[in-house]
Amino acid sequence: MSSCMGGFRAFTARLQKLVGVKPKSARSEKPPLQISAPFNFKHETISLPGVSEDEIAVLKEQAAASRFGMTDPSSIGTPRKAPSPPTLGPLNPPVLKVTPSSPIGATENLI
Repeated sequence: MSSCMGGFRAFTARLQKLVGVKPKSARSEKPPLQISAPFNFKHETISLPGVSEDEIAVLKEQAAASRFGMTDPSSIGTPRKAPSPPTLGPLNPPVLKVTPSSPIGATENLI
């Protein structure tokens, strides 16, 4: 059974080489992508004259929420009601009585 698997693996390797597809083992050998920390990053406290620390915290939260597309639930108004569909009047098509003695004309014979 192991010789059969070895032959199959050799066949698939030759087929992948012929088609130009890299085998899975070659893809897994790449080192994972590593993102470094930002350079020259300075975390400083903000002091604005006339603005308290609580107000600054609220402004920071609002700025973070705007980046993620989140909103304050209290700012959402009441949902609007969908407009009602138009009402149609009573459908009473004109009735044309036809008897064998009174034939229908070409203009009246429209369906």
